Amino acid sequence: MTCPPYQEGPGHTFAIHPSVLLDLPRSIICSVARIRLRAHTLRIETVTWTHNTSPTCDLCNAHDVQDEQHVLFHCTHPSTRGLSLKD
Repeated sequence: MTCPPYQEGPGHTFAIHPSVLLDLPRSIICSVARIRLRAHTLRIETVTWTHNTSPTCDLCNAHDVQDEQHVLFHCTHPSTRGLSLKD
């Protein structure tokens, strides 16, 4: 997904991500922003803060690393099914 350039003053070019222009619920916008900024609490991130936990998913029985790809596409837990793009 390419972002159209946005000019703000001389020599400054910014890009607006297309998801910003969509009419989405605030909760979805916040979730997308957290994933893009890696400001989420998935195990792949929290394992770096707390060294006593495992990065494997604690929501399902797949024994996969709980990262963005796992939660969006592979996790079978009911709380993550609403986030899936394949539904």
